[in-house]
Amino acid sequence: MKLPPKKHCPPAAILALEKEYANKKLAAYIFPGRNLSLTVDADPQAEISSKETLAENLTSLTLSNGARVILAKSAGEEQKLQILPYLIKAI
Repeated sequence: MKLPPKKHCPPAAILALEKEYANKKLAAYIFPGRNLSLTVDADPQAEISSKETLAENLTSLTLSNGARVILAKSAGEEQKLQILPYLIKAI
């Protein structure tokens, strides 16, 4: 699925991303503790170096080791966070 180049992400695109990644396990990323700090198993010293809000329920994070992820907040009754891989393809 390709998102529009704008910062605005329509609700349908958010739901499509949630469905696409709902059953995927992304073991490289963990949330240790209640502060929900993001670390990478292979590089536990990695920290969030930048944060960008894509939409109300989507946030893009870049880690100090160059890894990029998107956090999607569930719209359901339970407040859950999903980590979505963020791939950059060279042209």
